Amino acid sequence: MVGVALFSACSMNYEGVKPSSIAIQAFEGDVIDELDLQVGMTHRLYGGVFVSSSTGEHFLGEASKSEFLKDVEFSVVDENAQNPVVSLEPNGCVQALGAGSTLIKLKAFSIHRGQMEAYARLTVRTQPFSKRVIRTNVEDFSVDQLFLADQKTVYGLTTGSQFHLLEGATLNTLYQPSFHIESASASIAQARLFSDRQGQGFLIGYGRTQAQNEDRLSYGVFNAQGSRVSFFDSSRKLAIRKIYGFQLSDGIPIVVALSENFKTDGTKKDTLSLYAFKHNLSSGITEGFITDPQTSKFIEVPIFQSIPAHKIVKSGQDASGVAYIALGATMAYPNSNQPDVGEQRLRLKVVSIDPAKGAVAEEVGGVELASPQAFDLDTHFGSARVVFISNQSELFFMRKQQGVWVPTMTKLSMSANGAFSPKIISSEEDGSIAVLWKGSGDQFHLRISRDGGGLWSATRTWTMSGLQDWTAYALPCGGATVIAETASSLLSFFASGGITSSPTTLPGISGPFQKVQIFRERGKLKVFYLNTAKELGVFTLP
Repeated sequence: MVGVALFSACSMNYEGVKPSSIAIQAFEGDVIDELDLQVGMTHRLYGGVFVSSSTGEHFLGEASKSEFLKDVEFSVVDENAQNPVVSLEPNGCVQALGAGSTLIKLKAFSIHRGQMEAYARLTVRTQPFSKRVIRTNVEDFSVDQLFLADQKTVYGLTTGSQFHLLEGATLNTLYQPSFHIESASASIAQARLFSDRQGQGFLIGYGRTQAQNEDRLSYGVFNAQGSRVSFFDSSRKLAIRKIYGFQLSDGIPIVVALSENFKTDGTKKDTLSLYAFKHNLSSGITEGFITDPQTSKFIEVPIFQSIPAHKIVKSGQDASGVAYIALGATMAYPNSNQPDVGEQRLRLKVVSIDPAKGAVAEEVGGVELASPQAFDLDTHFGSARVVFISNQSELFFMRKQQGVWVPTMTKLSMSANGAFSPKIISSEEDGSIAVLWKGSGDQFHLRISRDGGGLWSATRTWTMSGLQDWTAYALPCGGATVIAETASSLLSFFASGGITSSPTTLPGISGPFQKVQIFRERGKLKVFYLNTAKELGVFTLP
């Protein structure tokens, strides 16, 4: 099991001191003597170096980066060549290959103390699982994770007009009764919760419904105890379909609504557009529709009744605080046969929002999309990355570097199914990237990059019938957890460039499913789900 750190972070000046010990860590700061993994998953182990003082042992930092040590290396002590339990690289990257237990060693050389060693036992199991229904009669939910200064984790959760705070380890409600997002009588639509980047609390964007097709885009600021500090309303009446929320690098929240468009006569168009609202106490209100810089017109997304909004518009925020919204937008291009006649083409648009530049919309890739959902966006590590499928069934990868989209497109496949959304996810620990996509029939594919998108693994393929949707979460060292949805069940499996575990049905969870969100907390994955029976549940995987 993972032990709680017994060593305090070192804030003193220990220049010239001799390290007293090293230890194996599941995460930086968490010393372990045992660790459970699941078959197929990848994980990164760290080496910690410590120094003794009159007040106890103090953590100096990661062993591989320490000026006091050299030849830092992980290895397996009791390796079974015929049936290895794990694959372990010298840098601490480990992959669980099969059920069993094995002893691993961390060694390092210190010029002061000579050879130093630490040991831990890794146990690989098959499908440990715990599940719990936390709310019933739920129409929709939004959840986010907040890391507090005391190393504890809480989750903010919205269900309808209610706001709940959940303790991270148990998911028990911290305060009873739960809070109202606004007043008890207010009609709230499309609530979207996101955590404050400074760790102070939560922000909730929502539509305050006044009449049919009349929603005021609003957001409330809540502290870590659940109390509402302030709230703000936009001035324009909208017909909101979905809300996205961010806190930019200047600390000011911004909410963006995906809203239905109307003709001048008041009838609805068959398109959606993005409306942004930002309230800065010092500079005032900024709000309005996001426009295309080439045409100065609203960016319009076609409405597809059979495709939910979360599949045709993706959002994220990078480490520097820049927000991104990606969408398949219809754009008018000259007809090749009749230059004076425009034809509508579906192209990938990515809107970036930051305080210095405002909202900037860019066409990425320059190819026609296979479908409105034939793309995905990732911002978990570094800057933004996208994958998209062209109308020629080609799957491409592109990334942004130093604020500019790199013009070179990496072709990952020539036979991708554009009717099914591809997935791109990166690990927040080391930037490993996993890309998953559907091929022909029931075949699904995976490629991994461990250097941010430069080099890619060979394609791994598996077969899975009845798949309707999937969600994935990237693990360090080139792996991913995949949660696959069928009409009646959820399945989970681990995939990497080296091994893919068999999809396993998660017991006691019934579908169909409306929404799935995944978080990582101290090595474990917490998966929140909502099914059509209106059950909001959560299950935990190691």
